[in-house]
Amino acid sequence: MEPRRDILDADEPTLRKLFRLSWPVSLSMLFHTSYSLVDMYWVSSLGTDAVAAVTLAGLVFWLGFAVSQVFAGGAQALVARAFGAGRLDAAGRVVRDSVGVAFVTGVLLALTVGSLAGFWLKVLDASPSVAAAGVPYVQIGAIGFIATLASFTVSSVFRATGDMVTPLWLNGTSCLVN
Repeated sequence: MEPRRDILDADEPTLRKLFRLSWPVSLSMLFHTSYSLVDMYWVSSLGTDAVAAVTLAGLVFWLGFAVSQVFAGGAQALVARAFGAGRLDAAGRVVRDSVGVAFVTGVLLALTVGSLAGFWLKVLDASPSVAAAGVPYVQIGAIGFIATLASFTVSSVFRATGDMVTPLWLNGTSCLVN
């Protein structure tokens, strides 16, 4: 196995470093976007109300993605500092605590968003027929917040250590399973 390149290597041009580090993250985010597109494809035969429901639900689900970035960003910064300082014990504690908090928050977010599915769709001005199709979809989809928050946090931890590819493989696999 080839050793990882030093991210701070002064001999490598900055633009090349940025591309090397960013393309796996960009592709990974594309995978996350594809969840709604795949769902729209599968429900398209059910009519326009079903497609509209999936589209509006996708906006509701972005709430979970936004919340996930709070934990992911914090974990990434803390793990990167600890890892860079060679304090693997501190990095391990941050990982454990961050994933635990993300999991608990995911459960709370799933319960909140799922129980208020009708409210969120009303805020988005869904017609009654779209809301009727969308409420069960949001309720079921909200359960995914549990895994989403934990997954985003774990992916950020890998990135904090300079590993940009493992999160890409994890997200790609998740996308294929979906």
